Amino acid sequence: MNAQNSDRLFFWDTARAVLVLLVVALHAAAAYCTVLPWWHVRNADTGPAFDLLLSALDGFLMPTLFFIAGAFAPASLARRDPGTFFRAKVLRFVPTLLLLMVTLLPLMTYVGYVSRTPEPMGFPAYLGDWLASGADVAVHLYTTVADGMAARDAISTHHLWFLAVLVGLFGGYALWRSVFPARPPSRAPGRDTPARTGVRPVPLVAAALGMGVACAGVALAMPDGSWLRATALVVVQPTRLPLYVGFFALGAAVAEQGGLAAPWPGPWWLWLAVAVISLAAMFAAYPAVIGQTPGPFPLVLTHYLGRAFVSLGVVGLLGDLAGRGPAGKSAPGRLSRTLAASSYHVYLLHMPVVVILQYALVDAALSMYVKFGAVWLVAVTACVLASRTFVRAVARRRAA
Repeated sequence: MNAQNSDRLFFWDTARAVLVLLVVALHAAAAYCTVLPWWHVRNADTGPAFDLLLSALDGFLMPTLFFIAGAFAPASLARRDPGTFFRAKVLRFVPTLLLLMVTLLPLMTYVGYVSRTPEPMGFPAYLGDWLASGADVAVHLYTTVADGMAARDAISTHHLWFLAVLVGLFGGYALWRSVFPARPPSRAPGRDTPARTGVRPVPLVAAALGMGVACAGVALAMPDGSWLRATALVVVQPTRLPLYVGFFALGAAVAEQGGLAAPWPGPWWLWLAVAVISLAAMFAAYPAVIGQTPGPFPLVLTHYLGRAFVSLGVVGLLGDLAGRGPAGKSAPGRLSRTLAASSYHVYLLHMPVVVILQYALVDAALSMYVKFGAVWLVAVTACVLASRTFVRAVARRRAA
């Protein structure tokens, strides 16, 4: 890998870390918004500013993270056969998911249970009920706020739904490449690196259009905020699933064509404009997807096309910025490296930490904006420190 490619991969690592920090901000804001009455801890004061923040972040965060995951999948698969690739992903994510589902996640929901229950049971009894609810392997579709509130104390992946979906996507990608093996990339004459043909705009736009239409089609059958639960391990929003699958596939396709190291079409400001305009369209059409029945289909379609294109705009912005580092540029600074190295653990650990901090500050005589900032900053710091401690402990054990 040459220096320029290294810089670009460093950039994507840093971008992923920033996106994870914004995921922490989204969950930190959940206690102070007006649109999530089922959240584990509710602050007395709430405000529309946090509604706006949540809606904006929800518009692009997870699709962009799925794009990055897909973009790194081809290089990982190239080092092994599809079966070994998939087994490695299962062993990386599933044991971690199961461990956290019997440790930190019930502790998080217990905090919420205590915050709303006058005479709560002890944690051991609560944990027993939490685990016992895993015997329910039926498929449930939660379509109302009442449904969500009723399921708050049932075992669930909560924010770790991302890992379960990611395992499924890695499995689908491995199966695809076992049936249709990737062709070796073309190479420029006299060089040992793939030729850079650039990312073409038409497939990107076509993909976003397809994802928006697919989301709108799903939304005709169920409310936008619905969650599907198929056993305790699979919990996902059906109206968002086309975006997750689509952006993961788009990331893999772009990477297979050398896209992470190739020029992206259009300048950064054009992609930023696409993201901003699409976000405005998404907001403007929100009334059509709020409630139990959808509004006029043109508005529903506008909303989901806005979701698809705001994510595409962010991806395009990152793609263009990634290609602007000069060849031979040194590696990122210490803070960027630390955040990039810790981003996976921050994602895993942050939500229980956020909820505990929200509960600790619920009666504090502080502005909700101060509380939000404190929860976000302390949660990020605590999770980064926990990650560094864990990594160092593993390194010492391996060196022993």
